[in-house]
Amino acid sequence: MAHAHARLTFHGRCLLVRRVVFDRRPVAHVECAAHGCERFFLRSHGARRWCTTRCGNRVRAARAYAARRGTSP
Repeated sequence: MAHAHARLTFHGRCLLVRRVVFDRRPVAHVECAAHGCERFFLRSHGARRWCTTRCGNRVRAARAYAARRGTSP
């Protein structure tokens, strides 16, 4: 499993270099805003805050649940 993560990390670095050097596009390498998630991702647009839709859905569901209960998420 560690080898699979190393391969993904290598490909992620290749993508980062390609975007900066060849495409001349700015890159934001940010941490996922979901509580408990430790992943980083390349931000494709300014409004993106989560690494996957799963993290985003989890945050929005927690926020909705807290709003129904009248508490803070």
